[in-house]
Amino acid sequence: MSPAELEHWIQTLWALLGLLLVLLAHIGVSLRGVTSSPPPGHQPFTASRAVLRMLLGLGLSVLAFWLVGYGLARGANPGGWFGSNGFWPLNPDPATSLELLNEALRASLCVAIVTSVLGMRVGGIRYVLCCLTVSGLVFALPSGWTVVDTRAAIDASGAGGGWLAGLGFVDAGRTTTVHALAALLGLAALTVLGGTPTTASVDPSARALGEHTPSTSLHFTIGTLLAWVGLIGLIPALMPGPGAGNDVGTGPGTALVNLCLGSLAATLTPALLGASRPDSDDPRPLCNAWLCGAITVSACATLATPLQATLIGALAGGSMLLAGRFLNDLELDDPGGIVPVHAVGGVLGTLSVGLPGIRADMGLTDFSAQLVGIVACGVYGLCAGGLLFKLLAMGRGKSADHQPTADTGWQT
Repeated sequence: MSPAELEHWIQTLWALLGLLLVLLAHIGVSLRGVTSSPPPGHQPFTASRAVLRMLLGLGLSVLAFWLVGYGLARGANPGGWFGSNGFWPLNPDPATSLELLNEALRASLCVAIVTSVLGMRVGGIRYVLCCLTVSGLVFALPSGWTVVDTRAAIDASGAGGGWLAGLGFVDAGRTTTVHALAALLGLAALTVLGGTPTTASVDPSARALGEHTPSTSLHFTIGTLLAWVGLIGLIPALMPGPGAGNDVGTGPGTALVNLCLGSLAATLTPALLGASRPDSDDPRPLCNAWLCGAITVSACATLATPLQATLIGALAGGSMLLAGRFLNDLELDDPGGIVPVHAVGGVLGTLSVGLPGIRADMGLTDFSAQLVGIVACGVYGLCAGGLLFKLLAMGRGKSADHQPTADTGWQT
């Protein structure tokens, strides 16, 4: 075996390791949605239901992305808006297969985050349609907007790549197309499908997080740890080869250090502000801050210095606290505080890549490209989510009219 072939196999195995870590993130975000305090008229989103829905969503998402999403995201795209070929590839070469699996798992992770927000609000055929639509269409379009000069995105005339990538936008760590997009889809679902806060506690932070039990706290903590480890699979330095984009990294070692520092800074910020207590028996506020800091820093983990990662993580922790209180003031039922975590992490992570000093080749012009990109994807996510869940809610009736049943949770 030549040195070039050996390097190719090492990179392939390294990429597959990253994909396995992304699968851990699927399990983690699903367990974080477990709650014993569902909206009125709905069953609790138990751990067994969370895992079953994660597995079903994973299969449906990969299928939809293979059929439609890959062509939209990575097909020939001279206009920069959507691909026009590459649908349902039957005999892809190894590089295309790896890229397809890479993107499909990211699409299914986006679906898993949305599912953890939905809980048992959507069941049966509506849940199936939700998974297929989010993966095959809603996720695929902005994913194609951000692609940079990949082999499959360039047609015979040399034209290709997404319109956001043409502006200089970088979706590092997939903070935009996975985390921010999923959070905004979840926010649209909460707005359209309704639901009121699940507990009448006078403490706003407690009311926002819903009822606390030892069982749900254990699932939430384990889910947070798995999601944190899974974020490593989204770091560009761990994912060489097709689809890695134009991220320039210093290596996974630096990324892990920055990820830990960002998480720690984000966790300490709410505690220093008096919004959470380290000795509390409810670990969810600290878990949310820890994960939010990791999501934010994962975008620039291979680019920032440890000091920069610490400051960015601290900003994420404080911003997540404000976002959670804002969502609580709107009286939207998000028992696990999932939407603020991924929304703040996705938005700040996207913007952090364009900050002067993070990358030597980026300045204020590049920051404006990041700002345009996150605003465009944000508006798109809210509109697409609002339309999707409005259609899914047709004929569903008010949630209060649907009493919990003793079945497996697939009632509509």
